[in-house]
Amino acid sequence: MRVEFKETEWGRVVLVNGVEVGRVVDNVVSLDVYSPQYPWEGDRLDLGWAGSLIYSSVNLGGHIMELIGHEHDGVRELVSIRIILNGEVPEGDLASMIIDVVTRYMDKGLLNLIESRGTGA
Repeated sequence: MRVEFKETEWGRVVLVNGVEVGRVVDNVVSLDVYSPQYPWEGDRLDLGWAGSLIYSSVNLGGHIMELIGHEHDGVRELVSIRIILNGEVPEGDLASMIIDVVTRYMDKGLLNLIESRGTGA
């Protein structure tokens, strides 16, 4: 898969195989991911009729990855991933980190669509 960064006035847009999956602003990478299986555990905030938000964080090689999910009627989905970078990260290393996170957490159907864009299918 190919990761590109496109400069905008609101930060750098993250494109994977030409599909926008997030944005980098300052030292925070925000990725929009839909995945019904994550996060499995974490702090829970009850939203009443709107369900619950689930938050967990993971050490990602000196950086912090936050997983923010939503659960409603027993259905759980990951709606956002934030990676808080600990200092400057070379673009190639950042691209590798993004590919790792996207392939690990993104819904497999969406991931297949993104991967197919890279093969010209």
